[in-house]
Amino acid sequence: MHCALAFAIVLAAAPVSLEEAVHDERVACAQPPADLDGDGRPDLGCVTRRGDDEPRHVVVVLASSPQTLALDVPLLGCPRCGGALGLSVEVDAVPGMLNVRERGGSREEWTRGISLAYRSGTFHVVGDSYAVVDRATKAEVEMGTAYEKGNARSHRILRPADGGETSTAYWLDLYVDPDGGPSPAHGAFSPPHLVETVVDRADYVIEGDSSWSNPDDLSFVVRVRSSGPQLRFGIDVKDDDVQLSSVSQKGRVGDRVELWWDRGGDPWTSGFAPKLEPDPRTTVGVLIELLPGGKTRTTRLFPRNGAQPALSASWKRTPSGYSVDIRAERRLFEGPSNRSDPGGNGSLVNAAVIVRDVDAGEAQETALATAKIERRGAPFEMGWLHLGRWLPAGQNRRAGQRPR
Repeated sequence: MHCALAFAIVLAAAPVSLEEAVHDERVACAQPPADLDGDGRPDLGCVTRRGDDEPRHVVVVLASSPQTLALDVPLLGCPRCGGALGLSVEVDAVPGMLNVRERGGSREEWTRGISLAYRSGTFHVVGDSYAVVDRATKAEVEMGTAYEKGNARSHRILRPADGGETSTAYWLDLYVDPDGGPSPAHGAFSPPHLVETVVDRADYVIEGDSSWSNPDDLSFVVRVRSSGPQLRFGIDVKDDDVQLSSVSQKGRVGDRVELWWDRGGDPWTSGFAPKLEPDPRTTVGVLIELLPGGKTRTTRLFPRNGAQPALSASWKRTPSGYSVDIRAERRLFEGPSNRSDPGGNGSLVNAAVIVRDVDAGEAQETALATAKIERRGAPFEMGWLHLGRWLPAGQNRRAGQRPR
């Protein structure tokens, strides 16, 4: 009896291999393994399959806890959506990060990628990507987002089939923070909850590079809140020399804010050609000038002859510059061709915020934007405003119920 007890203790103390915690069929594993949690030991990251009717899972076993799965979540790809090419998966790991790519399609081959990093005891999405290639013409669309330091930095590259010029756009995503708190997570691979967009880098100076020295000269933060059928844009500007709107030989000059958006949908796979000119039926550009007493003058820049949108604004001075509060009807940003946010958490709209700075004595003004805009008002280059979801009045949800 004593021997049996001693044998049981030895078994309980015996080391368990990382692979023993994975009971599913392993489709692909990262080779070579890498240290994902920073303890100096290699960990196991795999994609597994549990059945033909279930999505594949990403699983991770840490060397520090080989008896349990540190991560066990389904991939977004459905089990049978690989098309004629079928579903294939690639996994690779580097210290601190696991990268997973899922590929499928027919004539158009698509690839979706997710990058996960281990932080504060759990895995977080730090980047995602999506690419589509027309296998017949070799035209290609590539886009992706990196989540870093509270910002979402995105890019999109279009490579046409005829050997024409490649089109590239870079931007900082804008997110609507719904009333009642953060948006519900829309799956295991939800990006971080972002409540503001910080624009403080030379990369996003679109005019007057020589007049911009550092973020203290000009930078801004954008916060977008949903309040029922309204959106509120709060733009906090750091400006060392606030200039109100005035009339000069060059016309009206002064510090000002522009808001551009396009609700015509996103043609990013429409013939693999970017939309480089604004459409007066769907694109709106609004200029907001600073007047004395917190008042503003709102001018429609595009289309110039269109009616003024249902939009109002005010401003006030702050210790570091000024802040602008813009209120607009949500319906102005919604259209029949909206592109859905990944995961079904609302719509994406092309949008950009531009802050223009006129310092006294400077020959050239500076313009800083959420997108590296090269063609004025081009929806392809504006970037994305993530509208999220909201429930109209009369659709009160029960306590604890989340929007679908």
